[in-house]
Amino acid sequence: MGSITVVGMGPGSFGLMSMEAWELMQNAPQLVLRTAVHPTADELKKKGIRFSSFDERYESADDFESLYNSIAEELTDRAAEGEERAGRIQTAFSCDRVHPARALWRILQERSGLPAPRHLR
Repeated sequence: MGSITVVGMGPGSFGLMSMEAWELMQNAPQLVLRTAVHPTADELKKKGIRFSSFDERYESADDFESLYNSIAEELTDRAAEGEERAGRIQTAFSCDRVHPARALWRILQERSGLPAPRHLR
């Protein structure tokens, strides 16, 4: 399986994002944002960083459990495909580390056996 790296987009403006997160986003072969409705996403666009997001799913999902299951399924499927292309996926989340990131990581762990990041344990 390819790799999935979860990074934080910061609590608001682009300048509040960590340098490590910025470097990971710049070098991501596939950057997937939880949402593009975030000040950092606007700045990523200005800087020419290409990404996709799950905004459509948030608007159409019946509940958070089904939403996170569908996101986890897509990410793990893309990571599995990425291995064949030597690709990696960086997934960026807004600052809230407890919800939804913890719920999504729980589902990702169940699907793929990935360890939880230190800050989500």
